[in-house]
Amino acid sequence: MSRFWIATLTALSLSALTPAMAESRAAPFDLPLDGSCETIEQHHTLRTSSGALGFDTFHHLDAGNIRFEGLQGLLAVCDADNDRIVAVEATFHKRFGGATFDSIVGMLRDAGYHEIQVNRPHVGNKSARFAAGDTTIRLQEPHMSRETTLSYIVADYADALDQQRIEREHRQREAESGAL
Repeated sequence: MSRFWIATLTALSLSALTPAMAESRAAPFDLPLDGSCETIEQHHTLRTSSGALGFDTFHHLDAGNIRFEGLQGLLAVCDADNDRIVAVEATFHKRFGGATFDSIVGMLRDAGYHEIQVNRPHVGNKSARFAAGDTTIRLQEPHMSRETTLSYIVADYADALDQQRIEREHRQREAESGAL
């Protein structure tokens, strides 16, 4: 297949991530953040598990039903207490030379998301952060990994995760200092 057709197909498939910019919330893969958890039922769920905060539920969705180049996995996080989707995470096959990372960053820029930070070293971990309303979009491509991860996270859920991480690290430091 020619490079032109590959680039065209990639651009068309990446448009699935583009939200209607009139809305303040992103809706990657037809999963609107802050939308009802019932939206997840439109997708085939492979498995469900409890999240880190107790009120959140992880839905591992069948990415094979979604026509999107390189998509390997799709995770939707539902706040069951408030019946809303609080995060969507997509995992992509990493292509040579950072092509997946560059394509997604370009798509996010073209979609009009507010660029916060892009870190693209020649060698090392690549990362980017964008914003859409109170949604943070994180793109990560670790150097030694075979995957690129794209996450859409509602701000209050991200804050709760950060607080939980800080508390866990504090408990771990206390346990380690007590062991000395």
